[in-house]
Amino acid sequence: MISRDRMITAINCEEPDHVPVYLRPFERIYLIDENIIWKDQFERAKIFLRLDLDDALSLHAPIMINPDVEVKVIKKSENDEKYPLIVKEYHTSRGVLKHVVRMTRDWPHGGDIPIFDDYIVPRARTRKYLLENGEDLDALSVLFAKPSGLRLERFLKEAERVREFAEVNGVLVEGWGPMGGDAAVWLCGVENAIKWTFREPKLMDTLLKIVLEWDLQSIELLSKVKCIDLIIHRGWYENTHFWPPRLYKKFITPMLRREVEETHRRGLKFGYIITTGITSILDDVIDCEVDLLLGVDPIQDRVDLGVVKEKLDGKVCIWGGVNSAITLRSSSEIIGKAVLDAVKRLAPGGGFILGAVDAIFKDTPPQGLKAFIEAWRRVRSYPYR
Repeated sequence: MISRDRMITAINCEEPDHVPVYLRPFERIYLIDENIIWKDQFERAKIFLRLDLDDALSLHAPIMINPDVEVKVIKKSENDEKYPLIVKEYHTSRGVLKHVVRMTRDWPHGGDIPIFDDYIVPRARTRKYLLENGEDLDALSVLFAKPSGLRLERFLKEAERVREFAEVNGVLVEGWGPMGGDAAVWLCGVENAIKWTFREPKLMDTLLKIVLEWDLQSIELLSKVKCIDLIIHRGWYENTHFWPPRLYKKFITPMLRREVEETHRRGLKFGYIITTGITSILDDVIDCEVDLLLGVDPIQDRVDLGVVKEKLDGKVCIWGGVNSAITLRSSSEIIGKAVLDAVKRLAPGGGFILGAVDAIFKDTPPQGLKAFIEAWRRVRSYPYR
């Protein structure tokens, strides 16, 4: 069974030839041997497939600023600020959006400010978020335009490269674009997002409707390139630590359901990444008909793998089962037990892809990763009963 078929079979909640393992490296350019590196995702996939590991290629839907928007960026210093400030303004037909950040020592973006980035979330780094009040929402609604011109050409060229590689090598392709509640946090910060959901729900509802429009445009574009198997909705900031279950159901669930419906209408599978606070929203994940839940972690989230399996069995495929930040820094014995426990609890009947949550990072110990892979090889065979 080729890797793509194995992954799709698992996502369909069926048993493939053996339990798939999907490592999801992040900012890492080697597996175990630092002398064997990859320059891009294509080289990485070839290395993984040669080792009988599964992998997936990623294709990101482009986001393009409306050509009618004038963008201004300046850098300045103020006496009451320890660090220089970057001020970025977007002059739209419906008002001006202003973003101000502090160029702290760890600021990685030079003299620019990205709109969607984790570095802009902390209040200590961001002096003014792009969205501060309801008036900003009018300007936000016309900030982006559908990709066109050179931006679209580059995307289509990359999509064709991904398609050709995936067909030849039999590897799954993920389409990234939908960002839902993550976008809300990037745009207005954690504190403002939480405050709006409680005190000004109409503002949050309007914001998420704008984001949903972007997300649906991304799904539409990704579906047209004919190489995507799975749409990924990133939801790291959609967890119930930020959105209590009542508010999750009110704000996040309707958006998620609409995106799943659109994805399925276009013949694709839908994956949802959320790595903590998942237990209380499993019913929502099922009701929305999500195909793949990425991020089930027994350490970070203290989730009971047996409970998750019982709830999702035959309905939603599970990726994860082992923690990367703590477990993969442990002894080979502990890692082996964690892998065995995950496979025994989550693999029976299919619908499971083994992974280390949140990802394999650049500082994940090679010996821990080696122990993880070796343990998987020992216990990956079906059938599990």
